[in-house]
Amino acid sequence: YDLPVYSVLNQAARHDSVSHTTALFGMINLYSEFNFGKDILDSAHDNYATYDLLDHWDIEAFIDLNEKNKGNFKYDPPVAVNEDGVPICKGGFLMANWGPDKKLHRHKWRCPHVTRKSFNCPIFNCTDSDYGRTVHTKPEWDNRIFTTTPRGSHKWKNTMKKRTSSERRNSRVKTDYELENDNVRSKSRWLIRIIMRDAAMHANAWLKESAIAPEDWITTWFNYRAA
Repeated sequence: YDLPVYSVLNQAARHDSVSHTTALFGMINLYSEFNFGKDILDSAHDNYATYDLLDHWDIEAFIDLNEKNKGNFKYDPPVAVNEDGVPICKGGFLMANWGPDKKLHRHKWRCPHVTRKSFNCPIFNCTDSDYGRTVHTKPEWDNRIFTTTPRGSHKWKNTMKKRTSSERRNSRVKTDYELENDNVRSKSRWLIRIIMRDAAMHANAWLKESAIAPEDWITTWFNYRAA
């Protein structure tokens, strides 16, 4: 249903990454009984401070890379990598994603020539091992580039798709509930109108999930109040 769980009103002049930090801090304190495992953000939040903060709170970051910030490593990478954090072999090809090693907190990559039978590499003897050359990456090297879930992987793409949920919520508040038609000025009045619309979205979802028709629900509520 794309339901909001925490609404705040910020000044347009404030940077998105700053607004996000204050909102996330408030939400974590408000819902202390919940564990927030992932944070899905757009490229406006692509900065090391956000990655470090999410690491501190044990929240996995899913953040689009800022086009202007690509290639900006915190430290020189230990291996050649592309902007998605995928190691590049001696032949200049992207290595094959072989999954995480949770015990050692690292990610494993293998030679594409060995793992893909249809793959032809001009440098096929870069190692004597039949297993092929192996590279491990760790988020601690550069938590922006070497993300826990590698960028470009199926899990990364499927997770990032969920970010559109917030866009649909914003569109519904502005369009369906006509927020922009409200003629108010003060911040507090804007905020209460936003919260009322968020509450209406929750009520709408409850009605859809219940077997009670809207008119019966209203009648029941009035009868309860009268009693």
